[in-house]
Amino acid sequence: MNDLLTKFKEEKVAKYKGGLYHKTQINLAYNSNRIEGSKLSEE
Repeated sequence: MNDLLTKFKEEKVAKYKGGLYHKTQINLAYNSNRIEGSKLSEE
């Protein structure tokens, strides 16, 4: 678990695109918008 948290923090600080942190943020935003009725696609 500690390794995952470290990886998230490193990617966030580096603003690394396409990494685990970035993908997680996209998925969370997509799911949040979908719950609110948005018609946006995951792309």
